[in-house]
Amino acid sequence: MNTHSVKPTNATSEQRPEDENLGLGANLAYGLQHVLTMYGGIVAVPLIVAEAAGMAAADTGLLITACLFMGGVATLLQTLGIPFFGSRLPLVQGVSFAGVATMVSILQTGGGMQGILGAVMASAMLGLLIAPVFSKVTRFFPPLVNGCVITVIGLSLIPVAAHWAMGGNVRAADYGSVGNIALAGIALATVLLLSKLGNAAISRLSILLSIVIGTLVAALLGKADFRRWRKARGLPSLRRCTLAGRCSTWRPFCRCSSSSW
Repeated sequence: MNTHSVKPTNATSEQRPEDENLGLGANLAYGLQHVLTMYGGIVAVPLIVAEAAGMAAADTGLLITACLFMGGVATLLQTLGIPFFGSRLPLVQGVSFAGVATMVSILQTGGGMQGILGAVMASAMLGLLIAPVFSKVTRFFPPLVNGCVITVIGLSLIPVAAHWAMGGNVRAADYGSVGNIALAGIALATVLLLSKLGNAAISRLSILLSIVIGTLVAALLGKADFRRWRKARGLPSLRRCTLAGRCSTWRPFCRCSSSSW
């Protein structure tokens, strides 16, 4: 007796996991988790750069807003994909910590925010040119090399972290006080504790949750000031800047008064 095996069709056997429809509830839950996980990292970088540049609070908020806006644009480009761009995978794009040390060095050598923005645009163009070649040689880099690069990036940010742990303002009377260092220790301990819990979702959100818990503790100790937050309302103004510094409406995330930049 002859037996014939039936091969599954391509429609049922070759569906990509990223094309699976999980339903409205699951999509909203996982999407919110992606956003919350991304938010802590995408906000930290502009905060570090703004602190090193001595930016005012309004300019710092503008820089954070611009980073969030471009992170959303890059996420859409990566997930939807166009010819030669985008992996068409559910990836949330944020701000990389790899360039923080270089940006701080530019500021310390007098380059200013203009120098940072110019360096970012130039390096982005160079990255686009070498991406096709570099993508073919990444398989020759073992995990040890990648781990060393990430470790070096983290070590280069230790002075910034120590400065923030002591208060962030060298002119303040409580700079380097036990209370400031203890508050930073609480936030660090919270990250380490939550990242080691068995729940994978809480582990992924450990940084964001530690920010929330640290802020609550700071509020109880009288070290948090929410007065400016209460006064904030509305959306950022939409402006367009020319090289001459004149303004007109409709182009977002541009300030015409660039004295602090």
